[in-house]
Amino acid sequence: MGKEIEKEIKKKKYNEGAAGQAAFSRRSDFRHRPARIAHRGDIWSGPENTMSAFRGAVTRGCEGIETDIRKTADGKIVVAHDAGFARVMCGASEPEKRSIHEMTLEQVCRVSLPFAGHLLDWFPENGLENELYAYFPWDLDDRETIRARAMQCLNASEGLPGEERLNRMFSWFHENYRDVYRILRKRDGRQEHYVPLETFLKWLDTLPEGFFAEIECKEDGLIEETDRLLRSTGTARRCILFSGIESCNREIQSFYRLHAKPEGLRFGANLRFLNDETLPLLDDWDLYEVGLNAGTYGKKETDFLHEKGILVFSNLGDTPSWWSEMDHNGTDGFKTNCLDIYNMKKRFPF
Repeated sequence: MGKEIEKEIKKKKYNEGAAGQAAFSRRSDFRHRPARIAHRGDIWSGPENTMSAFRGAVTRGCEGIETDIRKTADGKIVVAHDAGFARVMCGASEPEKRSIHEMTLEQVCRVSLPFAGHLLDWFPENGLENELYAYFPWDLDDRETIRARAMQCLNASEGLPGEERLNRMFSWFHENYRDVYRILRKRDGRQEHYVPLETFLKWLDTLPEGFFAEIECKEDGLIEETDRLLRSTGTARRCILFSGIESCNREIQSFYRLHAKPEGLRFGANLRFLNDETLPLLDDWDLYEVGLNAGTYGKKETDFLHEKGILVFSNLGDTPSWWSEMDHNGTDGFKTNCLDIYNMKKRFPF
């Protein structure tokens, strides 16, 4: 447990009564704890952030889905993680070169995203000890060769923003494995598409009551239109709005200080760590949950946050050892790229 949290607890800056009781009540929101949250859908079933991935996640019995949103050139909101298409179209015959903010919503949703080479279908004995392993193109070559070449590309671009590093890595694979991708496309010619946030929300509302979506803002300027969509579809009660970008979280919090929340809407923040920079936010912001990186916290940290009325969601950590640890450290929910493997190891009937 960090010294910062020890100091905070000693100062007794939190309300041990009402806030702690609120967290206890919130923990009963989920039929399974920790709640299984399919990261960008189930990427064993379909390309990330597509309806195939979302439906696959529901089939595998998760309690919720984590997804991402961006704004298009015509001011609409689309479900997508990356600003562009280099990674999700790697190996395609004609990759889209434009970025999402240069395209209309209709144009973005017409882009074909290949299944071939983009589904996760491997879980090593010790799990995905590096979370980036979930996105490596394992089908192109023997796994040790892929791992070595991918890490070489990533190391060569160290210091650059994360998405740019991955784009450079996938550009290398696109150029050097064209023939292999061509063979994979012949074996599996299926394609998918991104969808408007409105379409996703309407689908979300067809699922059993209690199923929820964590919606992550990937850039500033999304809140006003997202708020309109949550109200018009009547789905706010199913949603947790959050970001891993501080400016986006501040925009969420500022917007809803000026505007009434739609009924049932909850807020999160992917803080990753509890430290001197993030601890003050726990009191300043309206938070239902915070995301912390796997392996960086334990039961004392979750108890501390529960006393503040805040739930704890783990950021990935797709290893059997962390899955076992979560059974004992008070984690309320976890994002996973390996839902089916988790279910099998935990003997869930999905």
